[in-house]
Amino acid sequence: MRVWPWASRLQAEVTIRGRVTEAEPEVYVRLFWTWGGQGLGGDPVGGEWTAVRPTPPVAGATTADEEDSLLAVLAETSQTLPVLVERGGTYHYHWLRMGVWSPELSASAFRNNRLYFLTVYAEGCQPRDYRKKVPLRRAVFEFEIREDG
Repeated sequence: MRVWPWASRLQAEVTIRGRVTEAEPEVYVRLFWTWGGQGLGGDPVGGEWTAVRPTPPVAGATTADEEDSLLAVLAETSQTLPVLVERGGTYHYHWLRMGVWSPELSASAFRNNRLYFLTVYAEGCQPRDYRKKVPLRRAVFEFEIREDG
């Protein structure tokens, strides 16, 4: 059995985040990862960098409606939003503009004792409407591995 030398040293304080720096066409993206399947052996197991659990509301904090109205104001200006948020029940899905970093995932999310190839991919959407999906022809990814911040 092949074991990566660094795999046994990964601790919970090690995090990984990613971003797409270029894509054709240039759209907003969500970032995914998968172990196995796709001809690489085993059943596919995967996750997403851009699926974020919403935090419970805090007294005095900005509500979702207030946040939506702030985003609407930004959308009316010439500024390009760094993230489109698709609200869901359990998770909110972040569609990232080119060059915007994803949330960090703990390295423990990627642990796997028998599969050696991690597949990373992105899905695209129109810059102002996440409901309008766009197939990507090419994407350039960048990842950052951080230990203790």
